[in-house]
Amino acid sequence: VFYIEKAMSSPSGSTPSALLKGISDQVDNLNIKGQVSKTREALQGTVTSLESHRDGIVMQIEDHVGSANSVLKENVKGWMATVREYRSVAYPAIIGITSLASVRFGLRALTRNTALAVVLPAGILYPDKVFEELWKKN
Repeated sequence: VFYIEKAMSSPSGSTPSALLKGISDQVDNLNIKGQVSKTREALQGTVTSLESHRDGIVMQIEDHVGSANSVLKENVKGWMATVREYRSVAYPAIIGITSLASVRFGLRALTRNTALAVVLPAGILYPDKVFEELWKKN
């Protein structure tokens, strides 16, 4: 988590590959049954796309656990605020990746029944519309 927070404070000094390694370590430490390999694959695909396009990413969370629903909504609100705040930074998409592995976004709180998916939208500059749809699902 310290690595992730440090990377977020100085995005210009971090490369997508370096961030991926730190995130992979965090995910391994979480030891979430059945989610570790899926998460790593999704992150690897995201980083590959970032290195060629850097268009940005948006996290999409589909929550199948009723009790976790309100917590996830609060985390999505916080993530949206982070995207708005760092929108003009050199690597705006990296914020999405680091948020994925941060404690604030609640990876540790996710249960085995929570499905996690990373998508690459065309418009990172307009995340509100994307999250509007996500909000309806949750």
